Formats: sequence, C-alpha cells, structure tokens
Amino acid sequence: MGNLVNSLKKFLSNKNTVTILGVIAGVIVLYVGYNYRVNSSIQTISVYYVKKAVPSNTQLTEDMIGRTTVNRSLTKIYKGLVTNLSQIKDKSGAFYFVNYDHSLTEGALLSTSDLIPKADKADEKLYKNLKAGQTIFKIDVDLNTTQGNSITGGNAIDIWVQGKDEQGRIIVAKFIENVKVIDVVDNKWSTTAGEESGTPKYLIVAVTDDMWQLLYKATLMTNYQFKLVPKVREKAYEEKSESKIVNDAIKNMIEANSTGY
Repeated sequence: MGNLVNSLKKFLSNKNTVTILGVIAGVIVLYVGYNYRVNSSIQTISVYYVKKAVPSNTQLTEDMIGRTTVNRSLTKIYKGLVTNLSQIKDKSGAFYFVNYDHSLTEGALLSTSDLIPKADKADEKLYKNLKAGQTIFKIDVDLNTTQGNSITGGNAIDIWVQGKDEQGRIIVAKFIENVKVIDVVDNKWSTTAGEESGTPKYLIVAVTDDMWQLLYKATLMTNYQFKLVPKVREKAYEEKSESKIVNDAIKNMIEANSTGY
C-alpha cells in the first residue's frame, strides 16, 4: 500500500504528468462549456403570435392566434411572452383586448404587457356614455389647449383646425360645432379634468362615424400640418342639439386629399 502511495506521489509530482492532467482538465472544461452553450442555443419554447395585424382596443379571438416555436433565449429579451392561452383570458374565459396604446403587427409575438382584460380597460367607461351611432375620438391636448385642465366631461366644444393651405398661408377655422366631451385623460387614460397637477394627454369626444373619419384623415395630412384644437362653448352640451360640420371648405380640402374604400 505504501509503495502504491509513493508511486502515485512521484507520478503526480512529475512536471509532464501535471501538464498532461492540466490539458485534460482544460479539454473537459471546454467540452462541458461547449455542450452547455450548444444546448442552451438550441432550446426552444412554444409561444403564441397573431396571424394578422390587430389594432388597439380590439379583443383577440381564437382565429387571430397561431402557435410557433422560438429560441428560449427570446424570453430574456421579450418579457411576458404568452406560452399558455390562460395567460390572456379572464375568469369567464374571454380573451383579452389589445391595450389602447398598442397595436400588433402581422406575425407579432403575443406579450401580456400588450394585452388587458375587458374589466381593466381604462377606456371602458368611455363607451358607456355614447349614444347610438356615436364613437369616440381622441384629440391630442396639453394644459394650454385644455385651458389649464378646466375642460371636463359633459362640456360642449367646437373643434377648430389649425394648419396651412397649399400656398403656405396659415389656416385657423372652426370645423365641427357642438361636440360632447366624454373625458380628459393622461397617457394612462386616467381622468385629469379639473386637476391642477394633472397632465392631460387626450381629450375624448363623441362623434359620428363620418366625423371620426374626417378628423382622423385631417391628422394624417402632414402637408397641411393640421392640428385639431378644442374650444369650449359658452353653453353646456345639449343632447337635442346635434354636432354638425360647419366648414365645407375644410371638409372638401380633407376629402380632396384622401380616398375611401
């Protein structure tokens, strides 16, 4: 036994032996590390995606969703990837909605950060105040255009257009009259109306589908630099007095520079 121990000590004390063992150990470490990296790089996970583009405030349905396999490393880059449909369904089994400030492009991977249950939709309350044939439209505002956050739900406003014509001349004109304000909200859709410390982002109004289309087209007319400006009316909104377009020149300008299908 003693001779065996002595022989082992002499073997291990030999410089060539130490070198060989070091090389072997290094090879083992490299092999294990390589295998780990290879296995990590090829590990996959099954996630859900949307087959077609889905706009904001749209509820997902089964036929909109597909399943695909991606590299597991994506979960470190994209948080909240949906791996199980239970992640995007409420207690009743209804699918979540795309959040108001998001839209999903075709093929986009589903993430819980982009989706929200109907019960938690920040703008759900807005739709409860609409009459038949109305829809909501949001106008970009700030403290100045809301007159220091003094515009509130129930107010009546006129919508003015500010921009430039083909000759570069400044346009400031009333476009739509007697529009009902639903709410004024910040970038999280929390009501800011009447709050001195609030930071208004959107003024939410109720309009007809035709008015919505015209207003939206106006915001896309970059050549004219159109900006929508709310102006509070002296009187409160009257349900019996419907909103109406009062400037055919602006309407014709919008329609002449856009098309509909």
